[in-house]
Amino acid sequence: MVAAPDGRGGFRFATTQPGSTEPVSYNPCRPIRYVVNPSGAPTDYLDLVQQSVAEVARATGFEFEYDGTTDDRDFEHRGGPSARSTPVLIGWATPEEVPELAGDVAGLGGSAAVERTPNHFTYVTGMVALDRDVFARLDQEPGGFEHLRAIVMHELGHVVGLAHVDDPAQLMFADNIGQTSFGPGDLRGLAQLGAVDCL
Repeated sequence: MVAAPDGRGGFRFATTQPGSTEPVSYNPCRPIRYVVNPSGAPTDYLDLVQQSVAEVARATGFEFEYDGTTDDRDFEHRGGPSARSTPVLIGWATPEEVPELAGDVAGLGGSAAVERTPNHFTYVTGMVALDRDVFARLDQEPGGFEHLRAIVMHELGHVVGLAHVDDPAQLMFADNIGQTSFGPGDLRGLAQLGAVDCL
């Protein structure tokens, strides 16, 4: 179990169990498998993704398992009957393909849950869709890698079960204003997501 850090700042869970404050989360006793679609990605995409995944793994205690690259581009339909065997998809897209990326949105992230036991849900797969043009632009700017990694970390925070907060000192603030690492509130929430019971 990851120790929750001291410090100011809150967190919010994306979903809680019915009638409870317990978060919906992944099973901490099974690895979270993920694949990457490199189409439209920056040249150092794998380092970018794996560093981001490592930060989330460290904060939650979850084990992540990289299953390689894929040509899968189905960011929308990650649930359904085969969800338990479907890895988390990380990839780059345009607003034409993923309309939710329109405007100032640099990325999207989330997970699909299944009912494991009556009234108890568990995430089993998810997705991160990253704006191809935003990443191409930031990749050319000084310090761009750190900002891109922060975007991926933010979206992975959504994947494992965090929602946006109103505190700009946390990475899960809706509009990033320069934060490049998880804040103490983020870390407390991530630690709780990793501390749910095994299934």
